[in-house]
Amino acid sequence: GKAIHPTQNTVYEIGSVTKAFVSLILANAVIEKKINLNDDIRKYLHGHYPNLEYAKKPITVEQLANTTSGLPNWLPATPKEITNAPADSSAFLRDRIYGSYTEKDFYTALRKVELDTIPGFKTRHSNAAAQLLTYILEKVYATSIDNLVKKYVLEPNKMDNTSFLASASNSKSLAMGYDGKGHKMPYFTTQYMKGVGGLNSTTADLMKFIKLQLDKKDDAISLTQKKSFDAGYYSIGLSWLKYKHDNGKHQVWTDGGTYGFVSYIVFYPEMNSGVVLLSNIADDSTPGKLGNIGY
Repeated sequence: GKAIHPTQNTVYEIGSVTKAFVSLILANAVIEKKINLNDDIRKYLHGHYPNLEYAKKPITVEQLANTTSGLPNWLPATPKEITNAPADSSAFLRDRIYGSYTEKDFYTALRKVELDTIPGFKTRHSNAAAQLLTYILEKVYATSIDNLVKKYVLEPNKMDNTSFLASASNSKSLAMGYDGKGHKMPYFTTQYMKGVGGLNSTTADLMKFIKLQLDKKDDAISLTQKKSFDAGYYSIGLSWLKYKHDNGKHQVWTDGGTYGFVSYIVFYPEMNSGVVLLSNIADDSTPGKLGNIGY
């Protein structure tokens, strides 16, 4: 509200770009032989989940990260109170309702899931899949996703201004988020889904993240970018999307959004280059605009 120009250290919510950080933890777990991408996810769940398979084909760990698990977008499912609400108030409702959920609520809802196709057959956005992957990694390492991201990504790459749920610490560098009409939006403060979209970062830090992605000698990085699913004109790695241009050069990208922020990260391996774009205005047109600017 003070018309302060952003700097390279202004903090933004980066939404689903968080998933690329979580997938990097997964890749490290694979390399450290703590987990296998082809494992049936039920290996890491307490109790009996006969519903997490279709035609005797189970959901695998890899499918949680490449958007082919078949799990719904939200668990528990979005209440009608949110879907029936006006657009300018649904964000506040989702923040309040999902902010009251716990891990127990997630697993209760997971037991009721009914898959409608073979896992690994088609791509479908699923925050629930990313959330489950976060829980599995926390179990495998016996520590929080906060500690894992800090240990494997933030500290080694000196990403000092990146953290989970920065608004909770009242960061003075955190931008205010708005919708397309200029209304202030709530910050993403939901502990319940922090592994889905809870990271906050800056352009300076995310350029360090791009530099890391361009390191061809890093086995974990290579694994996250390796083709895991062919979606037609593009392929999917572990949270990253990849497209080959007519000139033979590739672009690899991911994006994210919260109630008042949109983020877009793209890099070109053959050109050793990348672009970070962060917006504190979020409406239906913002993701496409950022993609066009990046291109």
